Amino acid sequence: MHSESGFDIVSALVKIVTREDEKIRLGPIDLSCAFVVSDLRLPDLPIVYVSPSFEVLTGYSSAEILGRNCRFLQNPDGVDIRGPRLFTDDSIVSRMKNCIEEHQEGQFTLVNYKKNGTPFLNQLTMIPISMTNNHEKTHFIGLQIDLIQQPKAILGRMMDGTYNMDYRLSDVDPSPTTCIEEPVPDQICEKQTNVSIPSYLTSFIDIVPDFTFVLSLRGVFLKAPKHACMKTLQYDTSDLIGVKFSEFVHPSDLVAVQRDLRICSSEGDTNFICRMRRRAAGYVFMEMNAHVYGGSKRNRCIIVSGRERTIPFISSSTMLEPELVSDNETWLKLSVGGLFLFASKSCVHFFGYNFDDIANYTIFDFISPIDGQTLLQSFQSNMNQTLSIPISSAKGHFNCTFRILTEGNSLYWIQIKKNSMFVQFSKNNSNLFKICDASRSGSIHYECNRLNLANTRLTEEIERLQSL
Repeated sequence: MHSESGFDIVSALVKIVTREDEKIRLGPIDLSCAFVVSDLRLPDLPIVYVSPSFEVLTGYSSAEILGRNCRFLQNPDGVDIRGPRLFTDDSIVSRMKNCIEEHQEGQFTLVNYKKNGTPFLNQLTMIPISMTNNHEKTHFIGLQIDLIQQPKAILGRMMDGTYNMDYRLSDVDPSPTTCIEEPVPDQICEKQTNVSIPSYLTSFIDIVPDFTFVLSLRGVFLKAPKHACMKTLQYDTSDLIGVKFSEFVHPSDLVAVQRDLRICSSEGDTNFICRMRRRAAGYVFMEMNAHVYGGSKRNRCIIVSGRERTIPFISSSTMLEPELVSDNETWLKLSVGGLFLFASKSCVHFFGYNFDDIANYTIFDFISPIDGQTLLQSFQSNMNQTLSIPISSAKGHFNCTFRILTEGNSLYWIQIKKNSMFVQFSKNNSNLFKICDASRSGSIHYECNRLNLANTRLTEEIERLQSL
């Protein structure tokens, strides 16, 4: 069976099912699956075949897809842009590129976008095949499915972390000549005019600096401030009114947000964090507080106030090797004059005194005048620095490394270690908060739960070791 372009699609699917040395186990596959075929032999891997289900999934017709690279799905506007991605996870894109260059099978979960700009969580499986007799890889087949719409498509998790998927869509006509029109956006909802919003509340929403808006109990935008809409999400108010709030939420956060809004509807108040989609600048983290307003169910609505939360950048190259505070390390809190305001218990191994005994001293009593002048200049610069300064005390003479962290203009935290410089545990300059990148496919709630479990295990391990 050949497509209009002459590509033998049935033979290609047979090669997937009967391939040797499979790395990823696939579930049932037939012509109802949403998939594309790209030609490895041509520059930029153009798509040479599009299944009808893929057209339904994305809203693009085959005429709009053939000859293009799949990158256009990574942008809400359908624009094929190279370089850093604003709307999807760069690390996943990099892994996909490596998979293609090495002609290896791969499975990825990433955010893609339909023709109307609606995001969907794409479970993508890429399989290289050979359509020649010499077994050289000539094409890549990409099987895709929307995990939000079809969560039951996951048949099981394999030992290597990949998923056994059922990519079939049995209700789609498998004819390869099917061509669809762009679907009517399903996010536009009937405006609920029966909810009465007091004028004072409307005025309040318009003047507060926060992104404060009103939702119906079904999660539809009823009122949104013009200025805050444009500043926060880059949308006009008319783009939001009558549209579901969930349409602007990152697909990976959707389930948690819907749960939190249901909690709010029943309990009256809730707080949550989610990523919201901007018109032209990717996703942004928003911290939300939702409160039910109104008496009767007919007039009740949800007032939500949100603030953008930026993800800080802390270079991994500036951090220390993770370890417990030992006898070779102590922490101090000093005033601008060097007076001890706090010292950890291990300070006795440096200064020969406990904190209660050195509270009337200054750090300058334990270092040379020249080093004291250097330290004072560091305080006055109000910058985080690392210095090598010897300490002399009743305990002896130690060559130490001072790591100075400023707190305002008059307080300083200092970490002191004996006989060794601080060791970098990462040679790159990556952000320690990269896990919170707004474009990541994973859920921030899931990541936080994993961190909580890891911290619980570490706490239990410390308690066990201390009891020995």
